[in-house]
Amino acid sequence: MVKLGIWDRYGRRTFSIFIQLINSLFINKNNLKIMNAKLLKNLFMTLVIAIFISSCSSANDCTMASDEGVAKVKELVKKHVDINECKIYRIEWKEDRQERKLENVLSQISVDYIDKKDNDYNLTINYTDGEFVPEEPRKGKFASNSYKYTTAIEIDGMNAEEIRHNIASGGELVILQEEGEQYEFKSVEKYMLYMRPVPKDYEDHWKKWGDDKKKEYRQLRQMFELNFIKKDEQKEVRGRHVWTNYYTVPFETNEAGEVEIEQ
Repeated sequence: MVKLGIWDRYGRRTFSIFIQLINSLFINKNNLKIMNAKLLKNLFMTLVIAIFISSCSSANDCTMASDEGVAKVKELVKKHVDINECKIYRIEWKEDRQERKLENVLSQISVDYIDKKDNDYNLTINYTDGEFVPEEPRKGKFASNSYKYTTAIEIDGMNAEEIRHNIASGGELVILQEEGEQYEFKSVEKYMLYMRPVPKDYEDHWKKWGDDKKKEYRQLRQMFELNFIKKDEQKEVRGRHVWTNYYTVPFETNEAGEVEIEQ
C-alpha cells in the first residue's frame, strides 16, 4: 500500500487515504528497468542532502537519520528507560506531523519495554518548543510478554550509517520503477527497530524449541517509511494555505538484512 497525504503549511491535514500501490511505483523484481547512472546519482545526492544535514532552523533540531539524530534517540531512550531493569523490544522515531511536515525533523520517539515482573510499558517522548519532553510511561493492562525469554534491542548497537544505508536502498527501489524518475525523496516518515517479544504463554514451549524456531524472536527487524513527492505535481494555493501531495512508501528488512518494499 502507499499512503497519499495532503498537507498544508499551517499544519492541518485535510485527509489521509490508502490506495492500492500501482505497478509503476512498486518494484517488480522480474521486470526491473535499469535507470541511467545520472538519474541514480541525482537520487542519492537528494538522499544525502536530506539525510546528512544535522540541524535545521533551530539549534536543537535533529534530522531523522543523521548521526546527531540517531545519537539523540539513543541518549533519550537510555535516559528515560532503565535498561538494566527492563528489556526494550521496540523503538520508533518519527518526523513532525504538523507545520514542519516533510522537513525531516526528528519529532517523536516511542519505546515499548518489559520490566522484570513482565509488566509492559510504552513511553513517548515529544519534541516540543525545541526540547524533548517525555510523557508518563503507560503501563499495559496485562503481563502478556516474558521478560526472561525476550531478547532486548541493543541500544548501543544502533548504527546511523547502517540506517542511512537502508534508507538509501529504499530510495533506490523506488527510483528503479518504470516511472520512478517522477518521484523525489523528501523525508523519513518514521523508522522502527523491533525485536519480537516472547509471549508468556510460550514460556513452556520455549524450553523445547530448537534454535531455528527461536531465531524469529532473536532477529532484529527494521521497518521504515519514506515520503516522496511527484516532481511534476505543483503545490496548490488555497486562500492562505499551500497544499502539497506526498506519497509514503513502507519498507522492511528481510531475514538476510536486505531492504524490501513492504507488501
